[in-house]
Amino acid sequence: MKKLLKNKNFLLLWIGQSVSETGNWINFIALNALIYKTYGSGKMLGLFLALRLISSLVFSSLGGIISDRYPRKTVIIICNLLSGVLVPAFIFNKQVAVFFIIGFVLSSLNRIFTAAYSAYMPQLVEKEDILNANSLRRTTSSLLTVIAPGIAGLLIAVFSYKIAFIIDSGTFFFAVICFLLIHRVSASSSDKIKVVSGIGEEFKATYEFLVKHGLILSFFFLRLLDALGSGAYNTALPVFSRGFSKAVAKPYGFLISAWGLGALMGSLLAPVLEKKLKLKRNAVYIGAVLLMAAGMGATFFQNDFYVSLLLILLGGIGDGITAVLFTSLLMEDTPDSIRGKVFGFIQGLIYSSAAIGMAVSGFFVEIVALKNITAAGSVLIIAGVLAVLAWGKVKNKTGEKQLS
Repeated sequence: MKKLLKNKNFLLLWIGQSVSETGNWINFIALNALIYKTYGSGKMLGLFLALRLISSLVFSSLGGIISDRYPRKTVIIICNLLSGVLVPAFIFNKQVAVFFIIGFVLSSLNRIFTAAYSAYMPQLVEKEDILNANSLRRTTSSLLTVIAPGIAGLLIAVFSYKIAFIIDSGTFFFAVICFLLIHRVSASSSDKIKVVSGIGEEFKATYEFLVKHGLILSFFFLRLLDALGSGAYNTALPVFSRGFSKAVAKPYGFLISAWGLGALMGSLLAPVLEKKLKLKRNAVYIGAVLLMAAGMGATFFQNDFYVSLLLILLGGIGDGITAVLFTSLLMEDTPDSIRGKVFGFIQGLIYSSAAIGMAVSGFFVEIVALKNITAAGSVLIIAGVLAVLAWGKVKNKTGEKQLS
């Protein structure tokens, strides 16, 4: 970790990304609150959130293509620069259409930025430092999940929406300065792959790479099931919180915070398990997936609030570990020329899986016991683990690259 923290390029990228993510949180909280305050409609807010989700599904893959065709540093700078310019428009606008259009564009820019950032980071750090870099990145993200919404709420309560949006805009411009200070780097020559032309050919190369890489494919499959189950957990959690207090917000907030704390702990634990304890990555990953499924599934069977906090904390630890290990594997093994497309494609499918989980569980949440809905999500994830292990044994017998 000391070596990583001496890498000025990485530090600038990490600081810039962290400040940019803070801006995204301020924008998300302030904009949602402003829309509800202005129009007093939960349905309007729901439509706005759905529109932002659609942009995530579409522009994750597009962001991958862009980040492989154009200089990634330039892409992340442009995304933040445009975000900083667009945010102040909310101060002077009260038209629904403008809210929706700018919100859609900001969400789209964030998805393009994420794909470009994920593809760019391995160009700035040594391969052996990627795991620690992702651990630090994920830890910061978990902290911001807890802190940044509070910062946004404080800015609105103490000052105003106007001040919140001005500061939000400033975070993006600060990030731009950080990214501009990064020294120019080039991809490793060992990462070269056959150059293809045309979107169809590019996605074909991406598909062929994923299919041939058994470990990434296995991790990805489990991550998709994880997202599907998480969609069910996230839908059921606010309803589950009613059982502890009529004021749903209080227990719900504590449960979400426990999850965030667990994710933070898992992010820090991942490199310790692999580098210091010398445990195999595939074994740690599968164990973390099972911990997440068991912790989250068991949470909804509890009547004791403190036991629920402990269980959801364990689920968060599992999620934090899997996120760091999966992202590190992608960065380490994906050729530079298709890294953006691989990240964009995977992110888009994970968002889709989570959306499906939320939609399906939302349909059943009022007619089926919550614990049955969440248990189904956990059972699905555990069944996926067993399927991957069985597939790994078959691969082992045929002499191909395997998971186990």
